[in-house]
Amino acid sequence: MNIPKELAVAKGLIRKKSVRVEDPNGISWDVKLRLDEKEHNGGRLLMTKGWSECCQANNISLGDTLVFELVNAMRGGMKMHIFQGNSYVVLDASCVKY
Repeated sequence: MNIPKELAVAKGLIRKKSVRVEDPNGISWDVKLRLDEKEHNGGRLLMTKGWSECCQANNISLGDTLVFELVNAMRGGMKMHIFQGNSYVVLDASCVKY
């Protein structure tokens, strides 16, 4: 899973070594972060160790839509919302703060 570098910088995640991802069942997963600065990728933050276990436990597969809600930027906390299958997801960004 990739986090765009611009978002990671804006929310202070770029300095984090890990984040805590809470799944829809309220279970938290510690997920390691690694900066990938390859020029062709434009830089991105990668979710590494711990992410695959979270995906397996939540039956996440290709075609699912994941929405991450940053709930505690200082501590690197995120809530994960899972929309399985070929669901259409419409997000209202009218109240999003950067």
